[in-house]
Amino acid sequence: MDDLNSSLYYPTPFCHVDGGYHLLGVTLAAGGSLRWYRDTFAPHISYTDLMDMAERSQPGARGVLFLPHLSGERSPHLDPDTRGALVNLSLAHTQADIIRAVIEGVAFSLRSALEVISAIAPVDQLLAIGGGARSNIWLRILADVLQTELIAPKAEEGAAYGAAILAMVGVGAYPNLETALNIFAQDSIVVQPQVNLLYEVGFKRYKLLYDTLKAVH
Repeated sequence: MDDLNSSLYYPTPFCHVDGGYHLLGVTLAAGGSLRWYRDTFAPHISYTDLMDMAERSQPGARGVLFLPHLSGERSPHLDPDTRGALVNLSLAHTQADIIRAVIEGVAFSLRSALEVISAIAPVDQLLAIGGGARSNIWLRILADVLQTELIAPKAEEGAAYGAAILAMVGVGAYPNLETALNIFAQDSIVVQPQVNLLYEVGFKRYKLLYDTLKAVH
């Protein structure tokens, strides 16, 4: 590993039940970043209202940047001591800009991990599950930042739901995994990525901000 960039965490492949492998990229405080913002600054505002407010801003959050490393970070920077940041604020910025910056910061963090993974195994489609997948604006931001098609299944149970599908194949309820997945993928939301230069600029600034704070730290 000495010839690799020591500042990056190179993911380990995990064997999957279908005979293939998957790579793990983690943002430790993804949904947790929005929860932190709400609990700290807007405890009486619902998550639905927060998402509505984020839509009132614009891609790039009018220049506000957020690093979501509120619990250290795992990938692509394996560093328990790195910390979050909210920068480039002015009197002209609104709560909508800050909320959108939080969401975009999480998306930028996931893109950092995805870029490392894509160099090993190209990715053109991702599943979106969890609380954020219930938000149309969050799905749109993720798709555009990651430049990857997103599929949000109707089911919200996540990993447990996938385990149940595998079990049903195992007991013969479905002949194979592909058949089971096709059935359970019905009614999923599909979001196609759109190119937005503001996100490309924002991502470059995001990486520069991380590198700058890391150097200071």
